[in-house]
This record gives sequence, structure tokens and C-alpha cells, in this order.
Amino acid sequence: MRILLLLVSVSMAVPGFADAVESNAVCTFADQTDLSARYNAVAVKDTPHPQNGKVWAPGGKPILLFTQSPLTIANVNLAVGAYSLYLIPGKDDWTLIVSKNVSASADYSEKDDLVRTRMEGTKLSTAADRLNISLGHISPKQCEMRVYYDKTAVWATVSEK
Repeated sequence: MRILLLLVSVSMAVPGFADAVESNAVCTFADQTDLSARYNAVAVKDTPHPQNGKVWAPGGKPILLFTQSPLTIANVNLAVGAYSLYLIPGKDDWTLIVSKNVSASADYSEKDDLVRTRMEGTKLSTAADRLNISLGHISPKQCEMRVYYDKTAVWATVSEK
């Protein structure tokens, strides 16, 4: 009982820990293969705001991207498999980083980057209360990854090869 109380107290004392919700986004290409992202939907009010120009992993964990078919992001080919995604916030647009390192215990390292691409952005009139990532099917072989955080929306296109 004491251990359980200690765990509950610790989880409530760490900002964002108790309010992070594991979420998923899925896009299905025309050939019925999926692209999916698993991420921590951290609450804006409980999470330190990501700093412009600094690599950000929501809730301290990268976004995990899973693909059942080869992809192209920013003219870079990616094989079937799993990847870690990181974001670098900017004033008007953000940068999406695709990393080959999917180890749960690994810290971000630039040497593992496979792709860095610009994510176009806009300001929202109404703030999102938590991180929201969606994958929208925009053509038979393309999905758009959209990231909503606070008053920012950014997006990038992911294509099936």
C-alpha cells in the first residue's frame, strides 16, 4: 500500500506525467498499407513550452512512426519499419526530424538523423489544450502529418514510394 501511494504521489508531482495520454494517428494508403504515429498527447498547461530552435520530444519521448510500405519524406527514401520523430519548433515553421534510433532508452543524437524537413505552419485562433497529431490521407500515395500544439499548427507530406 505504501509503495502504491508513493508511486501515485511521484506521478502527480512530475509535471505532464499524469496528464500525458498515449495517442495514435493512422493513415491508410490506397493499397491498404498503414502509416501510423504513436505519441504522448501532453497537456499544454502542464508541459514546458518547447523552445524555438531546440529539439523537442513531447513528454520526453519521441513520436514513433511505423510504416508498412517504403516511404519518401523530403526526397529521402525510408524502408518499411519503425522510426523516431522529433520536432524543432520555430517562429513561423517547424522542422521534422526522422531518426533511425528507436531504442526506448536512447537520448536524441543528431548522428541518427535520416531526414530533416521543414514543416509549414500557421497560427491558430483557438489554442489546442494538448498536443494533437493527425495523419490525413490527401492522395492515393500521400498522407499529411499535422501537428497541433497550443496556438500552432504545422504540417509535412509523407509519400508512399
